[in-house]
Amino acid sequence: MLVEQSSFISCITSYTYGGGIRSDSGRCVLSRICAFNCCSTRKDGYSSGQFASIISNIKSNVNDSSITHTLKRGTVPRYALHLYDGNILCPSVNLTNNKCYDCSALQCYQTSSCISYSSIVNNTANPGTGCIWLEYSSYCIDTCNILNNYQEYDIGTIKTNNANLLIKDSCILGNNRRVFYAYSSGKITISNCTIDDDIFTNTRYLGSVTVNKTIARTFSLSHIHAQSCDSYFDAYLNVMLKLINHSECSHTLMSCNCNYNFRDIYYYKLHRAFILN
Repeated sequence: MLVEQSSFISCITSYTYGGGIRSDSGRCVLSRICAFNCCSTRKDGYSSGQFASIISNIKSNVNDSSITHTLKRGTVPRYALHLYDGNILCPSVNLTNNKCYDCSALQCYQTSSCISYSSIVNNTANPGTGCIWLEYSSYCIDTCNILNNYQEYDIGTIKTNNANLLIKDSCILGNNRRVFYAYSSGKITISNCTIDDDIFTNTRYLGSVTVNKTIARTFSLSHIHAQSCDSYFDAYLNVMLKLINHSECSHTLMSCNCNYNFRDIYYYKLHRAFILN
């Protein structure tokens, strides 16, 4: 299945998997996707992949895409993006301002995955835990921003379960409570990253976590605002972009129901927004 240059706005299901996309087998590629305000409203149990749930026993890619503002409307909604089985590549993905019960941004299960040049920012797990869960097999997070993600309980912003994870050349700042959790036989190796100063002094990690090298923290970022999908600019009335107050945005604007293609206008705003030297 190939889904390319498409927008999914306020897609809602009552099913267990996926508010916008559900793929059960074979190869799946999502390229240049804009997903905004998607969710499952299931009330009688958990739901996985509030925008997309992809099961692939071969290979899947999610690239150059923005998944933002998934909603917490079901009983136990988990993961804005759920990737299961196979080999997964996630280059240049923006996961921002998503809300779930557990694991607010991304879960990869039984895959070999590389997440690169991506921003995972301001996601909220409430009343649950976590932001990124990587389970079984091996993973790499390369040149990513993982900033200001919130969890109510203390499991780990990044959790591995029986999986080995290498995090390199990335910025991991402002995440609350425990940041790294290597569960069971899992191992996390951090190389050439910028991380909060108190992660190891205040024991904000658990399990086998090894640091090869960190970069001195010389800056502080409270937020990276992603404009892919988030239509906080008045492009409906004006050709020239004009910043407006969020409170002034109408429902029409917030739903991207405009005469302009928001993906084309804002897509490249976030692409490789922050790269460490």
